[in-house]
This record gives sequence, structure tokens and C-alpha cells, in this order.
Amino acid sequence: MQISEIVKNTVPYILFMGIGFILFPSSGRDDAYITYWTAYSLAHFGEIVNYNGERVEQGSSLLHTLLLALIYKISQINIPTLGLFVSVSAGLFSIFLTGQLSQLLGQQKLPAQLISATSVPLLYWSFGGLETSLVSAAILWLLITTLQLGSHQNEKTYLASIIAITVYLLLRPEAFFITICFLCMIIIWLYIKKQVLRPYINIFFSVVLLFSVITLLRYFYFGSLFPQPVEAKMGISIASKLQNGVLYYQKSIIQYPALILLCIPILFIIFNPKKYFGNQQLLIITALIFSYALFILIVGGDWMEGARFFVPIISPLVVTAIYVYHNLVKQVFIMFFGILFNSISLIYFILNFSTGYPIFYYTDRTENLPKARQFLSVETANSVHYRDIPLVVNLENLLDEMVSQNVYPTILSAQAGMVPYYIFQKHYRRLKFTDLRALTTKHFAECSVTNVLPRASYGISTSYDFFFKNIDIIEKECGIKKPDIIYEVDPTKVKLESIKPHGYTIAYLQTENINYRYDFKGTWVRGVQFIAIRSEIASQINLKTTIYEF
Repeated sequence: MQISEIVKNTVPYILFMGIGFILFPSSGRDDAYITYWTAYSLAHFGEIVNYNGERVEQGSSLLHTLLLALIYKISQINIPTLGLFVSVSAGLFSIFLTGQLSQLLGQQKLPAQLISATSVPLLYWSFGGLETSLVSAAILWLLITTLQLGSHQNEKTYLASIIAITVYLLLRPEAFFITICFLCMIIIWLYIKKQVLRPYINIFFSVVLLFSVITLLRYFYFGSLFPQPVEAKMGISIASKLQNGVLYYQKSIIQYPALILLCIPILFIIFNPKKYFGNQQLLIITALIFSYALFILIVGGDWMEGARFFVPIISPLVVTAIYVYHNLVKQVFIMFFGILFNSISLIYFILNFSTGYPIFYYTDRTENLPKARQFLSVETANSVHYRDIPLVVNLENLLDEMVSQNVYPTILSAQAGMVPYYIFQKHYRRLKFTDLRALTTKHFAECSVTNVLPRASYGISTSYDFFFKNIDIIEKECGIKKPDIIYEVDPTKVKLESIKPHGYTIAYLQTENINYRYDFKGTWVRGVQFIAIRSEIASQINLKTTIYEF
């Protein structure tokens, strides 16, 4: 292989790794820790349980849990670091599969790989620790095997399709509905064209069978048909979901403007069927993009930044866009302007929306944190985790003091990520956690008083005002007692004012905004958090209030 070929084959990966580790050494939100706990429990206790040791599937991705637990058992590397390793590796694999998909469409692989490797959504979320980039790789693999099945209908291609579909079904709960929609579109198109349907009909029924088996196994083990975060969000009205979906499209375009240029070619294909509908490979890719885009709209999108829900279809959009734009200009110009627009979008994004921060500011961010050395660089390099570190340290100190006096508290919070992940490693089965949003525990989802409350993208909309106004009936009907400890993010201090009158003392107060001392500010993360403890327990342990300012 010539040097020029080696360069072409490695540049997309080098660019992806370089940009990612410099600009987004740790991105995203602390939701990844919800899955990290399920992997931790499987590796340490031999079963998938929530923070309380109950068989509740608090992570949304079963395969992600299994993969992290397996690698941890082999390597003994801490799970948050493994989370970053797995998501970055999946991002790299997505770039490789993007090249394969491009070649199946008769294109050069380099332009699509370079544009995908520099796109904000894939870059940002590949360094976030969630399963998002794994889903991207699974979608690309599903597309490739489906295209191969269309051109070579044999046992090998059929088996490859089944494996790809199984991986996707294990990765995400919505995979069944997206795959069924995708296959129905292919079958209808082939029926109209009077082409062979049997391979795709076989795949269709295989998907139904696989999903049924996975769902039954999930039900027998967890007692639920879907992961708890999905169940907690069910019940949002269709009208609200569609409205939120439209707003999510708008938000994603605002945060990643280059998305418009990737979506326009889909309109070209839809409104010019004579020109494009004769290409079966292109139609299959478009069918999956359309199915996934419809899913985003129907579920109402996502509350997180960086166009997270678009990550799985970024590369298919890139491949499709290059195919359509190539009819107008040469690929070299598409590649140049694609990278240019992505570069501008990257700068714009890190200035306004990123929770990660450039690696060259690492020391500046950690020098004043309490016990910062016990936390990982993947945590101190993220503004959301950085905000939570002082709270974790002080909550650990408080719990150590309480447990030493044989006080084993119940804890209530809407923060179910990084904080309980660390707290319950040390105090597993000593404490009881209640998730205000019902993402990791079932208390409020199964309670007749609270399960009728509105649902949102973050779970059940239980407020502290509602909880304390109805505490007597909640305790009587649902057995949920007044918690001993409440901790929360509270930038407006509304939650704190709601809690104080009900017999709570402030044990810890974290004030002010996080102190930025550089230009790449990213998203605005408020630092105000508190820990409140029941006043009678505070007197019992001679509590002294701690105040921390960033």
C-alpha cells in the first residue's frame, strides 16, 4: 500500500480523535452514570439491579450494560473510563462503516468519512460515555447488511442481517419500531416495483420474533416490558410529543446548523422520484433515515444538547447528501465545504453549548475542587460532573457520619446519575434512594397519587410542592415516607424554599455559577446545589452547615 493510501485511510480517524480529545475530552450529561451503575452491579453482584438492589432496569441500553460489565471484569478499569473508551471506539467504528456504506453506493469513502468525523453530533456524543455512538454503528451495520441482502440473497447475508438487527434491538428499546417501519417501507416499494419480497419479509418476521423473545426475557427478569426510563416517560400526549419534536428539530439545527445542508438532499429525493427512486440502495438508506426522523418527531426529541437523537443517522445523511450533491459539483468541493461548515459549527458549538471543555484548561478547572484527585479526568473535564463533585464529597462525609451513628437514611432526589453512582458503591443496601422522576426507581411510577402526573422527557413531573402537600396520602397509599435527606440542583432556590418549611435543615449549600476563566465557555452550568437533612437527625448528629463557592 502506498503512503498516500495509508494517509487517506487514517486521516478521518486521526482527525476524529484529535478534535475530540482536544475540544471534548468529556462531553454530555451525567445520565451515562445511570447505565454505569447497572454495569457495576452486574460485574460486582452478578445481577442487573438499581441503586436499591431491586431488579429495575434503570439503564436504557441492555447491550451497553452487558458490554461495560464484561470489559470491566476482564480489565478492572473503572467503568466511567470504560464508558468513554467504548463510546469513542464506537465512534471510530462508525467512521469505518460510513466508508463501507459509501462504497456500496458507488462513492469514494474518504469524503463521507471526513465529513462524518468532523460533525458536531457524532464527535460530541462519542466522547460522552452514553450508548449513542454505539447506536450509530449499529444503524450503519444494519444498513450495510440490508443493502448486501438486496444484492446477494443467501444464508450468509441473511445471517449478517439478523445479527445486526439483534445488536440494534439489544441496544435501544425503540429499535423494534424503527426497524419495522424501515422494513415496511422497503417491502411496499419492492411490491410496487414487482421485485422479490421474500428476503425482507423473512427479516420482518425475524425482527418480530427477536423482539418478542427479548421483551419476554426482560419481563421475566425485571417485571417490565421496557426499561424504567422508558416507562417513566410513557403517557405524554401525541400532540405534546409532536410539538416537542418540531421544537427539537429547531433546537438541533440551531446547535448544529450544518444539519440543514445534510437534510436538503432528502427533499430532493422525495420530490424527484423519477431521478432517484430507481436506485434501490439509495432508497433503502433514505427509508431508514425517514423512519428514524419520524421516530424523533413522534417521541418529542430529547432535552440534551448536541442533536443527540440525530447521531445515529448523521453518517447516512452524509452519504446521501454526497450522492445527491455530486450531481451538481465534484466530490472534492463537497468534501472541502462539508469540513469547512463542520469546522464553523464546531467553534460555534463549543462557544455556546458544550458541557466539555478544551483539554488545555484541565489544571485550571481542578485546582480548587475538594478531593479532586479521587475523581477521574473524564469527570473533572465536564462542567456538569465538575459541578457535582463537591456535592458528592460532602454527601459522602455526611453519610459516613450518619452511618457511624447507626443512622441509615432514605434519600430523595431528581439527580439519579453521578451522585448516587458513587454514594451507593460505598453504602450499597445501607441506604434507600427514591428517584423523584422515577427513572431509576419505581416508587412514583407505581404510586396511584403520582403516576397520574404529567410525563416529560425527564420522567414524571413530580414537584416538591406536590410531594409535601400530599405527603400524608402518598405515605398511606404508596408507603413512600418523608425522606431523611434531599439533595438537588436548585439555581432558582425554589426547591429549597419548598423543602424548608417541612422540617429540614441545610447541611450543605453550593453557591454561585461555575467560575469560567477562559473563552470556550460552552453551555451555562449553574453551580447552585444543596443537601437538606431532617432537622431531628441534624440535631442528633450535631450537624454543621457547609457552604462551598466555586
